Amino acid sequence: MSAHDLIVPVSSRTLEEIVSGSKGSFKATLESVSTDELLGLLALLNLPNTLSEGGSVAPMQRGLARSFELAQESTTGDFRNNILALFERKRLIAGIKAMHAAKVSFVDQSTVNNRTFLDGSGKWDYRFHKTYKIKDTSPYQVFTTSDSFYLGEEQCRTISALCADIDEATHL
Repeated sequence: MSAHDLIVPVSSRTLEEIVSGSKGSFKATLESVSTDELLGLLALLNLPNTLSEGGSVAPMQRGLARSFELAQESTTGDFRNNILALFERKRLIAGIKAMHAAKVSFVDQSTVNNRTFLDGSGKWDYRFHKTYKIKDTSPYQVFTTSDSFYLGEEQCRTISALCADIDEATHL
């Protein structure tokens, strides 16, 4: 397998909004994302269960592919509403925090918009996790005495700029 066993179609901005938002904004964030991102978040929602059962994330790709097939076959708006009903903020945040350890990554916004994780017929591209190039701004994990978290895309760019010229003065 590659450096990342699974890449979910969720942008860093969406992940940041979920982690940093309140309970009220959680529902609004979920309702505002595309169905593609919602299916990616569903995979993350189930990530802690997969890991606690000693499972690999590789089979999660089949579940993600099946989700996209069901979404494509769905003719009513009920599919999206049924998916939205499954989400619990605490479980989703646990899944987001487990991403790095599970070798699961996310995509940039243009990939979400262009849907390059799907093949020509609109089905999940099983080669996507091997062909997608992770950006240099992949998240840095930060540890505190009681928790760990990841910096977002913009924060990572700032750190990269600071590290690129360490002897240069910086005004914040």
